[in-house]
Amino acid sequence: MRFRTCGDSGVLVELADLDETLRVFAALRSSKAAGIPGSNALDAVTQLIPAARTILISFDPLLASRADIIAAVRALDVSTDVCRRSRTVEIPVIYDGEDLADIAQLLGVSVPQVIARHCAHAWSVAFVGFAPGFAYLTGGDEIFDVPRRKVPRLSVPAGAVGLAGTFSGVYPRVSSGGWQLLGHTEKTMWDEHADPPALLQPGDAVRFTPARERVVAGTASCLSDSGESDKHDRILALQLSDSPESDKRCGPDSSIMATTALEATRPGLLTTFQDDGRCAADMGVTGSGAADPCSSHLANALVGNPTDVPVLEITGGGVRFTAHGDMVVAVAGAPAPITIIGKATWNSGLGAQRNAGNQSHASERTVVIRQEAMLLRDGEVIEIGVPTSGLRDYLAVRGGFDVARSLGSAATDTMSGIGPKPVAAGQLLPVLSPIGRHPSTMRGPRPNGGHGNSIGLPEPWPEHLPKSDDITELHVRLGPRDDWFTATGISDFFDQIWTVTAQSNRVGLRLQGERSLERRDATELASEATLPGSIEVPTSGQPVIFLRDQPVTGGYPVIAVLTSESLILAGQLPPGAKIRFRMSDSPESDKQNTQSQEHREAR
Repeated sequence: MRFRTCGDSGVLVELADLDETLRVFAALRSSKAAGIPGSNALDAVTQLIPAARTILISFDPLLASRADIIAAVRALDVSTDVCRRSRTVEIPVIYDGEDLADIAQLLGVSVPQVIARHCAHAWSVAFVGFAPGFAYLTGGDEIFDVPRRKVPRLSVPAGAVGLAGTFSGVYPRVSSGGWQLLGHTEKTMWDEHADPPALLQPGDAVRFTPARERVVAGTASCLSDSGESDKHDRILALQLSDSPESDKRCGPDSSIMATTALEATRPGLLTTFQDDGRCAADMGVTGSGAADPCSSHLANALVGNPTDVPVLEITGGGVRFTAHGDMVVAVAGAPAPITIIGKATWNSGLGAQRNAGNQSHASERTVVIRQEAMLLRDGEVIEIGVPTSGLRDYLAVRGGFDVARSLGSAATDTMSGIGPKPVAAGQLLPVLSPIGRHPSTMRGPRPNGGHGNSIGLPEPWPEHLPKSDDITELHVRLGPRDDWFTATGISDFFDQIWTVTAQSNRVGLRLQGERSLERRDATELASEATLPGSIEVPTSGQPVIFLRDQPVTGGYPVIAVLTSESLILAGQLPPGAKIRFRMSDSPESDKQNTQSQEHREAR
């Protein structure tokens, strides 16, 4: 075994092959569940994510050290073989993928031969990752060893069937991805209402079969520029199928009305529900949750909620909400102009004149200058402008929003589509009744910092959030794959200024620098787990910082991982922001930096 650093609370265990990986994973799970003597350090483990040749072990650094975790893993008995399931799942495929012709040319065979070889052998589900229900399939024809795309696609449609390295897989939902696409299937791969939600489970056998009534047309479309109409039909079908009746929003004309609710009069660029996220990585589901959890927790504390109550995460400001019923709200996060607009009233003109020509339609306006709880009366409006620094604000309401949970969380996962959909114009956001005093009896700050029924004390806006004109420093720990880069590549990573591009979102921040990072190892990396804060480097050499909606597994080397504090700061980086990476100043990071440099020089 080799042990690689993965951030400030992770260890990546590197193993010889998939069989050893599955044996160690099984031993870890059984030892942790059984509480085997001598493995107390495993009580600190918070997450296990197996991949092709690695297992990511996330742990609580307050309960165990990295050395404790490594010692516990070395002491495991991994001699027992893993029992494999024998269920066979058939997946019909329409072979019309955008990369089908390129794959055939790369492998030196014809398109029909690629299709025949893909269907000839049964594949086996090794593990699940990257996205909910995304199964990594092994054991296909030995001809398949296909490199990923140099630049990942920003959007791959649901049902796309692809190849990467020696793996094949099916994209369950629309997502970004760098796999080479063979075609698509109309079979549902992920249904969160099913038990289990994922169609494919580790150990299942998978047989791909061509959908013969369309395979000829699909093949022809791959070899020419035709087939656009069929592509548009599939996109339309996807859009329609992605809006089930149960998820339709409650608009102003809806029969579903709440006693107390916020109406999203203007929802802005992107407003989503977020909480502390979910824990379902074993199904390929990322954690999600607030990009800036400190601000999310503060907003809840200001209105007297527990910290993990769902809030609204507002990206880029420019929003407007109308209160239906009295409620206590608070906004925390990026400094932004906030205005409370009262109900419109008719005011007389100068003196005692009462004629209609001198009457005016006016509203009382209150400007909020700090992070604090405020009473929003029925009919009043709260406006949140564009942040002067940072990117995201969090709006909490006393009692919390009445929003459905999926896999234990109300967080919106923008990559996989799990959780509530982004807030739309006219949507009513029901509010739960707070336990204790009625909102209208609370008119100002109360002591005790938001515990129980108490409203938290006001706080000034943070002054440390990034601005587009300034350089923001982010601290990292090198690894787990820093040794895949040359000394020049490591120097360029730290020495140059990087710019956050407009192609950034909750999944990750795409960076642009003058010099691409030079790799020492140009081979394909077998897919392995990623964490929020992982800095992945695609073949282009331009890094991507993964945020809260990151893929559970990825196929490009991770050069470094942000510290916990810098990950929170990265969640507030707007497009166009400038950043510079710095080595974490912890003693462990200093030791790690020395070891990494020695390892690179030895190679």
